[in-house]
Amino acid sequence: MRNLVFIFLVSFISFTQAQRFTVSNNAAVIAQFTDLQTAIDSAQSGYEIYISGSVTNYSDIVVSKPLTLIGEGHTNLDGKMQTKIDELHLRSDNVTIIGIRVNNIVNNSSNDDANNIRFERCAFNGAIHLQEGANWILVNCLFKNDVDIDNRSNIIISNSIFDFTGNVWTISNSNSASLSVSNCVFISSGASQHFDRVSNGQFTNNIFFHEPSASLFNTGTTNLGNTFRNNVFMDKIDTTEVIADGNILINNVFIPEATIFSDEATYQVNAAAGLTTMANDGGEVGIYGGGFPMPNLRGTPNLPNVYDISVENSVIAPNEKLRVVIKARSED
Repeated sequence: MRNLVFIFLVSFISFTQAQRFTVSNNAAVIAQFTDLQTAIDSAQSGYEIYISGSVTNYSDIVVSKPLTLIGEGHTNLDGKMQTKIDELHLRSDNVTIIGIRVNNIVNNSSNDDANNIRFERCAFNGAIHLQEGANWILVNCLFKNDVDIDNRSNIIISNSIFDFTGNVWTISNSNSASLSVSNCVFISSGASQHFDRVSNGQFTNNIFFHEPSASLFNTGTTNLGNTFRNNVFMDKIDTTEVIADGNILINNVFIPEATIFSDEATYQVNAAAGLTTMANDGGEVGIYGGGFPMPNLRGTPNLPNVYDISVENSVIAPNEKLRVVIKARSED
């Protein structure tokens, strides 16, 4: 049935919008392209490219024109396969990526200059090296490794989860007051540091958990003038080298409690502890508050999801209409 659903969507999208392509590297799922880079090269500026989930990764790609890439989500849940790209090079301004797991983002040469970039509902297995470009927005994402900002300006990270178990730090190399990190959840284990060589950043309405042996900043590097307001610390408040206001220390943060990253965790905050009204806007701290509340933890895009197609009259007479019932639900 999934094949029939995807074939129907391909036909519908192709008929209604000439500015859209579909891609699948799964032979059982029909699409206009089987190779993602070929679809990107064939698209014109402003096209949307829908990428089917698959057990096979899509190989390294280079995006050199303004496009929107939309996958089926970054996590294998509810019978859906994730959309996963090995390595992503951005060489164009005004690119949007939604619902995709990316192994690595490499923007570390003059060829990889990319501005006005937006990531929504994505997951990042490897590090993000942002050595070229500015004006990046990353919302509703899952980070499993370091975000190396390299002093780029106007970087906004919001309503996302940082799981850096086994990694040294999550955000590094920024000295700009235009770095804004809000309504995120940071979870670590072991002797790690959340930030390395980060100064003048703005951190608001976040939740931090790290073990006693860990620290907020790498004490061996310079981290000065950061502002922390209305954040929750689950183990200890480390206010060294920061401007602090409205932060609290509390252990019973999540319902149910979560101190390590898990695909099954929801990270709902404890209303009884006052965390649903603690944010600087009077709302909730963590991933469900602020301007970009987390819609789901699978990275599923907010597109209509066809879940059933049935034929009411499988036997028809000449000139009789075939009655097809299509059921769909809207994703958050």
